[in-house]
Amino acid sequence: IEILIYQDNKQIYTLSGMESFMLDLTFIIIINEISEIPKSNIMFIDESISVLDKNRLENINDLFVFMKQYFKKVFMITHMKQVKTQIDYTLEITKLNKFSLIDPSIFL
Repeated sequence: IEILIYQDNKQIYTLSGMESFMLDLTFIIIINEISEIPKSNIMFIDESISVLDKNRLENINDLFVFMKQYFKKVFMITHMKQVKTQIDYTLEITKLNKFSLIDPSIFL
């Protein structure tokens, strides 16, 4: 979602990356809650947290706790090492030549 505010044909305000991320999550949750179509109990977040400031990244666990109220599983794709310490499980994907590999022991 991108919100732009114009005055006299000049853009005077736009949301920051973090504000857009939070607004997107809010809309997803609201639509999921009020919709009469079957609801997803899984949420995927792909690299969106890179827009969060240092303070919010330090408190990323609060976001995960909040998301678990609405989704049974929350999957996050990230390269940010400081976030990896805050999650329940990790799935490391490594690259070998032209192939991406997953350690199969995680499925045991």
